[in-house]
Amino acid sequence: MKYTFGVITTVHAYVKYSASKTYNYWLTYGNATHRLEFFYVVYGDKVKDDTSSDAALARSVGQLWTNFAKTGVPTASGEITW
Repeated sequence: MKYTFGVITTVHAYVKYSASKTYNYWLTYGNATHRLEFFYVVYGDKVKDDTSSDAALARSVGQLWTNFAKTGVPTASGEITW
């Protein structure tokens, strides 16, 4: 939570002074903290139970990051909308 104020302040400043679209997300999942979503992206294929919520999260976050890199818009199939 110590990053919250800085992140929100930065996002608001960027939106105010930039014509580009701005996307901000906050991952809340189990004990996941700042930076741990990276492991769901990089090691998503290592999740053993393909039907687990960990596997679903890995697929969704992986899609968001991949599609953002490709198109500039974070999209994923399922319940995630921006």
